[in-house]
Amino acid sequence: MKKRVFLNFDWFFQSEASGKQRWLRWLWFVILYLVGAAVWGFFLNWGNIEFDLHDWTQEGPRLFFLRKALLEGRFPLHISSPLFEGTRFLSIPDTLFSPQILLLKNLEPGTFVLVNLLLLYTLGVVGIALLAARRRWSPLVVTTVFFLVNFNGQIVAQLAVGHTMWVTAFLLPYFVLLIFELLEEGGSWWWVLKLSVLLLGFFLQGGFHFVTWSLLFLLILALTVPRYRKQVLVGVGFSLLLCMPRILPTAVEMADVRRQFISGYYSVLDMLEALVSLKFPYQALSEKYISLGWWEVDIYIGLVGFLLLLFGLWRVWKDLSSRHRQLLLPLFLYSLLSLGKLYQPVTMLPIPLFNAERVSTRFLLLTLMFLILISADQLEKFLRKYKPGIGGKLAASGLVVILIHDLLQHARLWRVENMSQIFTSTPVDISAEVLRLQDPVYTGALLAGFCVALLSSSVLLFLIRRDAVLGDAQPGEL
Repeated sequence: MKKRVFLNFDWFFQSEASGKQRWLRWLWFVILYLVGAAVWGFFLNWGNIEFDLHDWTQEGPRLFFLRKALLEGRFPLHISSPLFEGTRFLSIPDTLFSPQILLLKNLEPGTFVLVNLLLLYTLGVVGIALLAARRRWSPLVVTTVFFLVNFNGQIVAQLAVGHTMWVTAFLLPYFVLLIFELLEEGGSWWWVLKLSVLLLGFFLQGGFHFVTWSLLFLLILALTVPRYRKQVLVGVGFSLLLCMPRILPTAVEMADVRRQFISGYYSVLDMLEALVSLKFPYQALSEKYISLGWWEVDIYIGLVGFLLLLFGLWRVWKDLSSRHRQLLLPLFLYSLLSLGKLYQPVTMLPIPLFNAERVSTRFLLLTLMFLILISADQLEKFLRKYKPGIGGKLAASGLVVILIHDLLQHARLWRVENMSQIFTSTPVDISAEVLRLQDPVYTGALLAGFCVALLSSSVLLFLIRRDAVLGDAQPGEL
């Protein structure tokens, strides 16, 4: 019997398991996690980062400053560094200010980058596990989702050039999970709280881009799916209120700053190329990508991944009973904004967060996360319905192997050590000083933001408690 459990490959395709197959599935998930952690360790050169290339020169002083503030026991308000524009550290929306910065007290900046990534990666894997349990995915589907979510080209390329705030991308499955929950169960006050805390979590990782994309998608969802308009708009409102500790200081500092919009994808064909074409780092600034580097365009998932998305879209379009069909129009409209200059008019409006997005190609990452998880559901339904034989199982396994190979090949080529193929090394002094300045406008904005967030969260907790007393908390709609 033991021999049969290990040799029988059926468990890899089954959504339900019992007995020995259940622990075998968990063992497989642990193996996936460890493989992913090893790949990221190799990708970041095990924390041996020089901070001398492209935006690594920006991240170095920020982390050094936080470390010095912790060691001196001072609040990180004002920074002095030739590599940091201005002095108001917390007025820059993509600075990290999350509880894990306490680790910097005992870790050098390079090591912290690796540890922080692995921490967010671990939270992301937990999110995938929650989705897998909720959607009853087979190990085949879980494996596919795991590699597409964690190693798509956008995450890999952005991290490679020093955009450490892109670790926030590992949390995007939680956002998709909340949208699925809204469509399937309605939006309760508890749902609003979870959404608000999640977006605050994005912001605290330095992921203000991710907050902007999420809010933009939610507004488009409210516009196109009236049934959930009230819940979505309430969720957007409370999310903004809870994020005020980061929004208000930024608004004070950047009220008169106008950031020049660069571009989105030049055409739909360029978008398709970014999904299926693996480019080497030395090609990143060639031809038309001189002004918009390939790392801003790259969203590589390989041919197998792209075909999976097409399969998922086709299946969900045919499945009239699927609530996911309601997401197709908002996702389409949202994705349109990643083309050319279509988003530029929004950047000309005096709307904080939304007017700060200079490169709209990045929007497509959120669309990709939705399509990966929607396609995973459809693939699972297909496997349950048609129950492939040995030939079909071998073919499906082969396709997954090709997918994994392509994604890991991309990660290998774009590891941090290879960024010297794109950028000239500019050794810099990443040291920074912690200043003591009288700055009542800045500190007042911070204090006001904390007060607004505290009051808003208290109101939300009161509303949740009220519904619980009335017996209408789960799921309960607004």
